[in-house]
Amino acid sequence: MKLSYKLLILFVLTAFTIPSFAQKDAATSSTYANAWAQKSGTMNIQYLNNFPFAYTNADGELTGIEIDIIKQFAVWLKIKKGVDVELNFERSDDFAKFYEKVKITKAVSVGAGSVAVTSDRAREIKYSSPYLKNKPVLVSSILRSTLTDIRNISKEFNGMTAVIVKGSVHEKLIKNIKDNYWPDLKVELVESPTIVLDKISSSNKYFGYLDLISYWATIQQESKPLKIHRATQFDTEYFAFIFPKSSDWAAAFNEFFDGGLGFPASDTYMDILRKHLSSELINSVALTY
Repeated sequence: MKLSYKLLILFVLTAFTIPSFAQKDAATSSTYANAWAQKSGTMNIQYLNNFPFAYTNADGELTGIEIDIIKQFAVWLKIKKGVDVELNFERSDDFAKFYEKVKITKAVSVGAGSVAVTSDRAREIKYSSPYLKNKPVLVSSILRSTLTDIRNISKEFNGMTAVIVKGSVHEKLIKNIKDNYWPDLKVELVESPTIVLDKISSSNKYFGYLDLISYWATIQQESKPLKIHRATQFDTEYFAFIFPKSSDWAAAFNEFFDGGLGFPASDTYMDILRKHLSSELINSVALTY
């Protein structure tokens, strides 16, 4: 009996210890330091499925602005550093869950989720240098009269519900409307920009904020009956890749982005944007030097 009890204790301890070592090894093997030392390694990329940033095309190929930039980063590592990296992509369909996973998972090398740079987030995760400009836009069904003054939104949008991606910077924009102009505003939080667009386009009872690029992409793909309300103006914001605080990949990414004239000054950068965006939108969102 005593021997059996000892074996049981050993089994329990082993059950808890092995996974912890496995997690530690996975995190260590996916670091830039390990890749540099071995001249090969693995990058674990957590990405948000969101056209045109990261999506699967008609041929079943994973592509998009962020995906193609990461692939170019791997090319740069090979040419400039002599480091071969294997790219492992893991898909997310929920922005809040995507962000949380990147924040807490040490084995994640980089997060690609069209994440806007904010000071609040910078306390939780690391950012790369920006790769794109963006502006949020207020969107509704085309059947709604155009909002001309944000101060009148509770009257002109009476009976409507705001629909916003949970965890996005757009939550703060809606909070500002609630706090200053519409205390009784109803807000519905959803998982992705796609759901926001589906709800707004299917009913004139919804409105919300979207990234300019996501709005443009939907119009191009499906010609949904949507419109922008220009009653609110915002400063330019920037998209960047994100990393867990413990990650050492941020420095390498920033060297790739900023070294010399910088990746955004290259023909390759512009080729990626032309592949996924229209020329009139590129003029609004491309980084220029």
